[in-house]
This record gives sequence, C-alpha cells and structure tokens, in this order.
Amino acid sequence: MFFGLKKQLFLLIALLLVGVSVAAEDVPLPKQSAYTGEGLAMGLAVGVFNPSGEECNCIGMWQAHVDYFYLPYLSGGLDIRIYGGDIDSRSMILYQRYQMHVRFYKNLLQNLVVFGAPLIGFETTDLQAITKNIATGNPTSVNLDQDICTESFALNGFSMGAEFGAGYKMNKDFGLLGGALYEFNFSDFHYVALSLGVAFNIRNHSQRLTEGMFSSWISFEVQWQRYIGEGDGSWSETFLLGLFFGV
Repeated sequence: MFFGLKKQLFLLIALLLVGVSVAAEDVPLPKQSAYTGEGLAMGLAVGVFNPSGEECNCIGMWQAHVDYFYLPYLSGGLDIRIYGGDIDSRSMILYQRYQMHVRFYKNLLQNLVVFGAPLIGFETTDLQAITKNIATGNPTSVNLDQDICTESFALNGFSMGAEFGAGYKMNKDFGLLGGALYEFNFSDFHYVALSLGVAFNIRNHSQRLTEGMFSSWISFEVQWQRYIGEGDGSWSETFLLGLFFGV
C-alpha cells in the first residue's frame, strides 16, 4: 500500500512538472466566450460605445465571436465588431472591425482558465460630414478628416497583435472574466484595450439548455480602450451585454 501511494504521488508531481493542464469546468471568458474544450463556441453582444471627448456622442454597437475547439487546449476563430451612428453634430460613422485569432488555453485550476492568442485584424471605416448645400438646402455628404471624435477609430487597415485573458468560475452560477488586447498597424498606430466582466450561467436554470448545450452564459462586460500615436491619449469606454452558447 505504501509503495502504491508513493507511486501515485510521484505521478502527480511529474504531471505538475511537465505542466499538464487540470481538467477544467465550463468557464466564462472575455468577448462573450467560454472554455469548454470541445465543439463550437458562439457569442453575440449589443452595447454602447462612449468615445473620448466631451462633445462626442455615444453610439450603438454589436459584437460577435465564433471559436472552434480543435483540441482541448487549442481553438481558432473570428471576432466582428460594428459601430454605427452620429458621433458628433456633423459626423456619422460606420465602423467595422474584424479579427482572426488562434487561442491557446491553460487550465491552472479546475475553475480557472487563462489563454493567449496571436491575432490579425482589419477594418472598414466610412467617415462622413453632413453639410447643407447653400443653393438647394439639401444635405450632402463629403469626406471628413479625423477630428477629436473620429480619432477613436484610428487603427485603419491591416494590423497584428496579441490578446490575453482569464476566466474564474466562482461557483456553479457566477464567473469573473478579464482580458487585455494589443494591436499595431504599419502606420505607427497602437491600440490597447482592457476589459472586466461578470457572467451568469443560464444553462443551470434551463432544462432545454442543459440538454442541448455544453455551455450557456449571459455576461456584462466593460472595456477601456485607447490609441497610442494619435489623438489626446484619453480612454474610450464600451459597455456590452451578451450571450454565449457552446454546442
């Protein structure tokens, strides 16, 4: 019996030394995602973006996230974020941001998961000034140079970066999540974002979700973001309410 316990202890120490992950529960993560270790992960959120600058208006936005787990510690996917609305008294914006990523996961504890993800991004941005034609009185659209409000959308074109995040499942119903993102493009613009959030496990309270889903969470997330190399260096804010499903 003694030698059996000694062997089991030796195997446990060996697993810890080589860094084998502990089997994780369903754990919520940033960007309306979660760690399930298998299947397809899908998230969708709506929210409000508050750009820096006192004269700038809040505008609506939505965000989508898709991941597929190729291995328990590896997934790949796509993020989409779209803003739209009148950002100040003379400008309106349609801003679309896309990111493709590969996530590597590590289960530090049964209820704690961290990940790192290299990513590439690109965007399409349409900035317009709404003015009135003096002769006809009709509104016309013209190209708009960046101002204090539109500087919140400075990361034009192709970009590269990395994202890091973590999720902690406090109990069967609630989880905490947080993340950090860095991107840069080749015009010397740098984008930094930090996020914190809380999630509630709706799967535990629905028989249909329990039978049909690996994971189901509703989350509230706050993100602070800024650009380095352009603008006044102030932080913008985003508030997101989202749903996540793992199938």
